[in-house]
Amino acid sequence: RDRSVSRGLGDVYKRQFLHCAKIEARRISAMTKYSHQNAVDLFVRMVQVDSPSFSESAMVDFIENEVKTLGWDCKILRQRINMRDLEDDVKERLPADELEKETEQIQIVIEADEAGKDKAPVFFAAHIDTVEPGKGIKPVFTDDGKITSDGTTVLGSDDKSGVAAIMAAVDETLKSGKPHGKIVLVFTALEEKGLLGARFVPIKDLGVKYGFVFDTVGSVGLAVERVQHSYGVTINMQVADIANHANGALKPNALTYACELINELPKGVINEEDYTFSQITSLKTTNEPGYMVPDKAEIKGTIRSFIPEEALTLRKQYEAIIKRFKRENLTVTYKLGSLKTMGYDHSKTEIGNLMLGNAQKIFEEMGIEFKRGRTGLGGHDASVYVKEGVPTLVLSCGMQNIHTTKEWIYVEDLHNCTELIMRLIDKA
Repeated sequence: RDRSVSRGLGDVYKRQFLHCAKIEARRISAMTKYSHQNAVDLFVRMVQVDSPSFSESAMVDFIENEVKTLGWDCKILRQRINMRDLEDDVKERLPADELEKETEQIQIVIEADEAGKDKAPVFFAAHIDTVEPGKGIKPVFTDDGKITSDGTTVLGSDDKSGVAAIMAAVDETLKSGKPHGKIVLVFTALEEKGLLGARFVPIKDLGVKYGFVFDTVGSVGLAVERVQHSYGVTINMQVADIANHANGALKPNALTYACELINELPKGVINEEDYTFSQITSLKTTNEPGYMVPDKAEIKGTIRSFIPEEALTLRKQYEAIIKRFKRENLTVTYKLGSLKTMGYDHSKTEIGNLMLGNAQKIFEEMGIEFKRGRTGLGGHDASVYVKEGVPTLVLSCGMQNIHTTKEWIYVEDLHNCTELIMRLIDKA
């Protein structure tokens, strides 16, 4: 009977060993054509560093220590961020508690070596903050070649997959002895809060000609060709002389008027081809203590289009409707934000087409299908850099199902992204 128990335990251990070996074999098999295990190892360590928005200092410490350990000859620029230093129109959109916060981000400057002085100075960027739940992340390798979280948090591949691939690619390039031009790494905080960290990056002073942001969903092979132009809309309404008794409920109040105005404003998709649309995004009301009905209302909306002229036309329509909206005892104030110049279209500029063309050639060399994408909602730090006059192309880095506890990434995409960056450095 004892021998039977021993055999039983042996079978259990054997099955466990074979299961682990199977996972490891599939993990290794995911390193298909290109092998950059340093990127995978770095990514796994990075996602275990807590760095939700406004708590990025731990990741800045991690990156600085990693760079020093790797022995790079470079300049490390830690940058303290204070929300009070943002532009007034940006601060108006932030909750009061966030205005009091501070955090950090980091830039790394590697000068060209002697043989690479004729190469173009280029930057590579990604963001280091994550959404919540983003603390205590436990990465898990799956049988089908993925990395996931344990299901209780996000994974953080948005955007630590980009950070890890960039650092791994640069380290391999430096250790290979291949000629390289000036390389600048930009790792931002607060991207998830509306591209706030990128606003503090002195991108024009870093001496780069163009750059790449690795931060969009999908397997490696996607380039974002164009991004929308957008306006923010804020409308405030206040009703005077609302009675603080039952009769007050019989009269039009701020909520009533807000609904009437919203009904008049253009909403939905106006141009499907170029994704021109406007939409109301929030409606808030307040009332004085003891009063039955709201005397104040705030309406917020957005206007977006790939075509700047169409976005401007919608903006003018909004303004005309708001101006002519008159009601008894009602005061209406509004703010239509100036064009954020978030939008761009690389297919319409010489350097944009050059960047897209070079990326396509590299993908073809790597045997990866090239796709051109466009972004409607959301955004990337690239929009800020383009606004500052520095051409920037957004490329995918493998993240999938982002902003959920089901987020994942293929191990293969970490290898491919690292290979891509090494080739971009070589062809600069």
